[in-house]
Amino acid sequence: QKRLVIAAEENLQDQQHSLDQLIKTRQGLLQRTEQQKQAIAAQLVSLSSEAKDLRQLLAKIAPHHAGKQKFAPDVSPALKTPVAGRVLHGFGEKDQDGVTSEGVTFAALSAAPVVAPRAGRVVFAGPFKGYGRIVILQHEGGYHSFLAGFGRIDAEMEQEVEAGEPLGEMPVEAHGHPPLYFEWRRNNETVNPARFRP
Repeated sequence: QKRLVIAAEENLQDQQHSLDQLIKTRQGLLQRTEQQKQAIAAQLVSLSSEAKDLRQLLAKIAPHHAGKQKFAPDVSPALKTPVAGRVLHGFGEKDQDGVTSEGVTFAALSAAPVVAPRAGRVVFAGPFKGYGRIVILQHEGGYHSFLAGFGRIDAEMEQEVEAGEPLGEMPVEAHGHPPLYFEWRRNNETVNPARFRP
């Protein structure tokens, strides 16, 4: 019985040691993750302060797409509608200030989910001057989608998303329809998204 008690105590000590090691490892991983988050936050602040406009921001995010690649004619398929609501201004139309729109503006529902128009990777998520909270996705073929007008962003930098996957929500408004602005870009030039599918 004494030997059994000693063996049980040794086994318990081994288990406690393994648990301690696991906790230390997990704490290290959490710390690394927190450090990565801080580095990403610092990177976003740096990008936002250095870029004067959206074109510069995209050029800094994906310099290899900025005028360096040639593509075949655009035969992109239909995109997912990024938010539920009606189109206020289409591509090439004049907005309320008489400015020709380089994207599509939707009159969204309050707190409506905003989704990825196509599968891609999050390359920017946060505030940007004049646009409020924005998300930029990088897609295959030199494409980027730019979405502005979020009330809340749930997507994180470097996150891979599928078409239709939620990126965040529109602002909560008791009256009216908050606008979501969407641009579809190729080689850092705006192109007509052409058509959407539900």
